Amino acid sequence: MILKNKYHNNTIMSITLNVSGKIFKVSRDILRKSELFNGLLTDCEIDNEIAIDRSAKLFKHVHAYLLDNDYPYPRKYYSELDYYLVPYDIDLLYDSTKKWKEEYDGRIKKIENILEVVFYKTPKEEPSGKCLFPDCVRDGTWDGRCGYHRNDCCHRFEIDSQDDDEKNNWCDNETYGGGFYCEDHILDYIRN
Repeated sequence: MILKNKYHNNTIMSITLNVSGKIFKVSRDILRKSELFNGLLTDCEIDNEIAIDRSAKLFKHVHAYLLDNDYPYPRKYYSELDYYLVPYDIDLLYDSTKKWKEEYDGRIKKIENILEVVFYKTPKEEPSGKCLFPDCVRDGTWDGRCGYHRNDCCHRFEIDSQDDDEKNNWCDNETYGGGFYCEDHILDYIRN
């Protein structure tokens, strides 16, 4: 003869959860991590089955999270954790858009760096105030380039040579809008 009482039910190792028709067998210890189930198991007599009218698909995530706190629980379903009164840290929940956001932020930063180089950064002026371009005798302007070289790229090609004329060859490309580097060399400048 089996006696049904509160103490007998507490010795049952697992509880059957019927979540919208989907059956889950869950141990009492795991269920007690949820304040909702902990309260039910403490205050009520359970006949080995609890029926819940919630999404079974979402409960699979809740169950997995109860089993393992490191489970990548989808952040967009945090309200289910709230329903079952499962404690969690919102910042540690899995965010499927996080990688995309980081990649997007990285691209925006790269574009900002390019714009800074194109419009704001200046090459270091020579102490003499002369134009930075070799063999130019004109006085430099605020950016170290004379009016003649204003739209020329500031990229130097380092050539291993004894001839001074070949050591620092300048790029022949023109810049856009008074920038300092042409389209071919702007990324090289940013990487350095």
